[in-house]
Amino acid sequence: ANFILQNPDYRDWAITAAFYSAVHLAEACFATRSEHTEISAKGTNLSPHDFRVRKLSSLAPNAAPSYTALRTASHQLRYLVVGRNENRQDLFNKHFPQSIAEQLVTQELPAVRQELETAFNRKLSKTKPKGSP
Repeated sequence: ANFILQNPDYRDWAITAAFYSAVHLAEACFATRSEHTEISAKGTNLSPHDFRVRKLSSLAPNAAPSYTALRTASHQLRYLVVGRNENRQDLFNKHFPQSIAEQLVTQELPAVRQELETAFNRKLSKTKPKGSP
């Protein structure tokens, strides 16, 4: 997400990557308890994403606000509705300026990681894509 964020034209992808990084961090922690959201959510009336938020709120409540901020931004970006006389890029710039993307990627995602590490008493490894600084 940090690598993608370097190019402001792709900050929507940086936000989406940050959200899905948070999903994988949460799932890695749940796996330590032999749980997986996609399986655990079956038989409930919740989507896997909603089930994950509920689980996160109970097991790592301090991670939930940052996780929810990432989820909400990613969802809003994906379903950004453009009116007939609107330009998607203008609407995107209005609602998700670079400063918001930077906050989500550089503050909210690390907060999720830190709170999950604390709640699950585990160090979560960091990996970088090939070619990133």
